[in-house]
Amino acid sequence: AVVSTQSTGKLHKVIVIIIRYIAGCDLAVSLFVVLPRITFLIANEWVLGDLRVCNFLCGIHYFLTPLGFLNICQMVGFKLLILKNPLRAASWGSKRAMISCAITTLATLVLPITEILVNNKIYFDRKIYKCNFDFKSKSSKFAREFLSVFLALPSCSVILATIGLLIIA
Repeated sequence: AVVSTQSTGKLHKVIVIIIRYIAGCDLAVSLFVVLPRITFLIANEWVLGDLRVCNFLCGIHYFLTPLGFLNICQMVGFKLLILKNPLRAASWGSKRAMISCAITTLATLVLPITEILVNNKIYFDRKIYKCNFDFKSKSSKFAREFLSVFLALPSCSVILATIGLLIIA
């Protein structure tokens, strides 16, 4: 792939920073989620060490997947704010985006930590080729409900922000 060194044109600084965070998250997903699955498919067995590696990869998966989603939600929200308040947004720098992305990252850490504290049973699932929490246990019901609410609210905000963007544009 050819990497362009040209300017990003008319994209706002905040949007560029969030896009970089999304790209970093996607690269981490490729390394920590996709690569272990490909390794398992090629070897037809778990070859990445003992289950502690599996535990780490499971936690990383339950961190990176929502983080990428929440960064996209954040970008849509900032797009709406930039279009609604262009004069105010002109003064926003990259520091605002970095702080916002850092807060999103810290908030997303709640998901794997909650799942590990509530449901510490992790196994390698041969059906989906990845390490996974044992969601059949009664203790994981709370974690699943928490995850549903945690991701449902940003989903609703993206829908509302998109409607707002369509009205403005």
